[in-house]
Amino acid sequence: MHNRYIHMLTIAELQFKLALQVSASAHSEHCLQQPLVVFSFGGYHIERDDLSLTEDESQIAASALEHCATHLMAVVIDTALEHTIPNRFESLDMPIVHASRIARLLRNAFAHNPLLPVWHITNENHRGQFEIPGVISIDARHLHGLEVDWRHYGGPLALLKFLAYTRSRIRDLSA
Repeated sequence: MHNRYIHMLTIAELQFKLALQVSASAHSEHCLQQPLVVFSFGGYHIERDDLSLTEDESQIAASALEHCATHLMAVVIDTALEHTIPNRFESLDMPIVHASRIARLLRNAFAHNPLLPVWHITNENHRGQFEIPGVISIDARHLHGLEVDWRHYGGPLALLKFLAYTRSRIRDLSA
């Protein structure tokens, strides 16, 4: 079972890395403006004009793709921890408790409004300072109701490190 969640974490990581590359490309090289000539799938067919983007549209879409990949990572991290660590919020292993609380906070923020995430902290146990040193930290004591700002948790690269940390911990459990 652990391997399934390790695989899900890896897929989320790959998706995020691709989104970062697409975003960087859209904001610097403008290469997303040259769409496929033709695309068909399942009996449907579209032409180049149906897929074309202006420079502004490609930058907006690339940023949204990165945002959605960040959301995917948050959901997958929480799901993996939930299904591989029994009683994760009551564990004697404090880094696991902190990881679980951070994952749940992030998942909730994105799940309630994926394109405009807001901190949704109704569980008093999730209002506190949670940290995995060198990986990610959140001071969630006063975040409830605020729009999520990457500075609240260290940003998408902190989340990428958090994903790697989670995968490593789950691997250790399955060894």
